[in-house]
Amino acid sequence: MSDSHDHAHDLTRRSFLSKLAVMGVSAPFVAHAMAQMNHDHDHDASHDHDAMHGEMHGGMMASSAIGPDLLPADSIPWGEATCAFCGMTIATPEGGNLPAGFRERTYGQIRLEGGETLHFESLACMANHAYAINVRDGHGATLYVADEGAANTPDHGLLAARDATFLWAEGLQVSMMAKLAAYPNEAAAMAAMGRLEAPGRHYLMDASMLYDLAPVPEMNLIPLLARASGLVD
Repeated sequence: MSDSHDHAHDLTRRSFLSKLAVMGVSAPFVAHAMAQMNHDHDHDASHDHDAMHGEMHGGMMASSAIGPDLLPADSIPWGEATCAFCGMTIATPEGGNLPAGFRERTYGQIRLEGGETLHFESLACMANHAYAINVRDGHGATLYVADEGAANTPDHGLLAARDATFLWAEGLQVSMMAKLAAYPNEAAAMAAMGRLEAPGRHYLMDASMLYDLAPVPEMNLIPLLARASGLVD
């Protein structure tokens, strides 16, 4: 697939997100609408089918493959940092309505080449922000995630996202209603699911799959994506 084709498709998706934000469309309708948009786009670009097929692996675009860059994790400014995507505090304020550790359990960060660090209070926020600004793990950036099952809160040890196992479960109550958390391995993720009162539908995935699924459902998804993409103020 040519660079010009990729760029055109990206602009189409971004324009689509902008229109949804203006319309105020909520997350439950996004998957169907996005699928229809992609169907229309693929129909118009059918002459590129063979080239596209060569860039697919297991139904996922190879463009989200994790690269070799591994930048060191940054310290976490729990007291004052806010989420780069949704603007919420990354730590539960003292005396607040939420229990201690509620937000910290799904903290994530993007360490960018050049020294800048972006902090996130939800793993969905991190994945969606990376999608919106076209940041790829291992390509001038490294993504880190907190182990949801760590014993101490908020002093979680960070895991390189590429080494983590991600659990999405309907019964997982975390910030932004993202239903998404990270663990050091599959066994830890399964143990966490076993602690849920009613896990409901659930899926395990690695970092590559998570990035390929972006944008990931969470509260206020479309307006936040549009804002992060610079499509609306």
